[in-house]
Amino acid sequence: MKFSIEGNECMPPVSGGCLIIMLDREAMQVVSVPSPNLFADRYRHSISENSDTFKDAAGNEFSISVWSSNAGVDWQLDVTSNDDAEGLKHRIGVEYKPNEF
Repeated sequence: MKFSIEGNECMPPVSGGCLIIMLDREAMQVVSVPSPNLFADRYRHSISENSDTFKDAAGNEFSISVWSSNAGVDWQLDVTSNDDAEGLKHRIGVEYKPNEF
């Protein structure tokens, strides 16, 4: 069973940052948030991307894509579950932590 979790943060990551993917409120994976091109003339030229894949102890597969721009940070976490996808979906959280200036 597959599902996706999407999110965003409206504050641009001037110095980058990280997304912390949590399972049952415990940190499971940390993914880097790149700094956008703040000197770009247009929104589409300011976008930087990072992606990562990983598995949890139960063998569930996770794939995350992170986009940062002059408008903020967006992410999409795609999950392929071995068992109960609905139960797993409610146990996952994503927290954004910007780096200090």
